[in-house]
Amino acid sequence: MKKQQDEISIKDLFNIFLPKLWIVAIVSILFAALLGGYTAIIQKDTYSSVSTFVMVKIPTQYSDGQTNGAVTTGLNSAEIEAMQKMITMSEQVMETNDFLNVIKRALVEKYPQYASISIAKLKEMLSISIDGEATVFKLTAVSTDSALSYAVADVVHDKLPEKIEDVFSSYSIKIKDIDPPREAKAPNSKGTLKKAAIGFIGGAVLSMLAIFVVSKLDVVVRSKEKLEDSFDIPLIGVIPSVEDDKLELVKGIIHERQIK
Repeated sequence: MKKQQDEISIKDLFNIFLPKLWIVAIVSILFAALLGGYTAIIQKDTYSSVSTFVMVKIPTQYSDGQTNGAVTTGLNSAEIEAMQKMITMSEQVMETNDFLNVIKRALVEKYPQYASISIAKLKEMLSISIDGEATVFKLTAVSTDSALSYAVADVVHDKLPEKIEDVFSSYSIKIKDIDPPREAKAPNSKGTLKKAAIGFIGGAVLSMLAIFVVSKLDVVVRSKEKLEDSFDIPLIGVIPSVEDDKLELVKGIIHERQIK
């Protein structure tokens, strides 16, 4: 009678994966090499130009020498949370076609060499992130051209505070400039090692999953242990496997005896 096997034990998993560890290792290394190699060799370098702002309440005390104090002066936790939500919403405002068209006109006026840039490209380049737990936020422009990333960041740096204040005009807020953008002198890190690690882990998971599925689809009994685990019957004996050359030798001996 066949046993009901509803659970897979650690021993079962050990027996499945241990003989195939070399496959897991090869696939993992291959995936790591492919993803890491693609990142290092094929993926283009990118450059970021970043400007930093702080959203403050009006009226408030603001000191360039004490930025952290200025961020929290006169603000309670509820007001800080509300301003952080405004900052998050500001990225959506920045991605509107109306604002991006304003940016493109200002960009072409100040940097005529970028007259061919598209609205979609500008949208792809720009992002806003909250810096820490206060109301400081960063505007980042990313491009494969360091001069372009700076030019876009420079124009948005001039236009964004006015736009945010206009959108949230019913609130007593002011956007203050902390750090203007600068042209990047070195490319951003590609994260080659991180990508290689992701490839290694992904390769290991996929190969182990494939091995597990194949093992479950394989109905051939290859060991007495599997037979004992699968059926609730005593094992009387085992017929050993014979290599082809030995089998031919045995057949030859039997044939000679039959002739005699």
